[in-house]
Amino acid sequence: MKHLQIDYHFVRERVIKGDLLVQHVSSADQFADILTKGLSTPLFRHHCSNLMLGSSKHMIAGECQDIKCSASATCQRE
Repeated sequence: MKHLQIDYHFVRERVIKGDLLVQHVSSADQFADILTKGLSTPLFRHHCSNLMLGSSKHMIAGECQDIKCSASATCQRE
């Protein structure tokens, strides 16, 4: 907790001095979520693309293998 208090006061002082501008970032744009949360396939791919993590053709565990049925609710998993 002490480290959080030190960090908080450090950032607070910089904001007051005008050295740092703190802006809101919507949850849809939190690219670090790819490392900390289970995301939906479209959001995962979006973050991979924004972070330039190789191909956007990642396979997600449990994801439909057949491209034709990926948008369909009737996809059969193996």
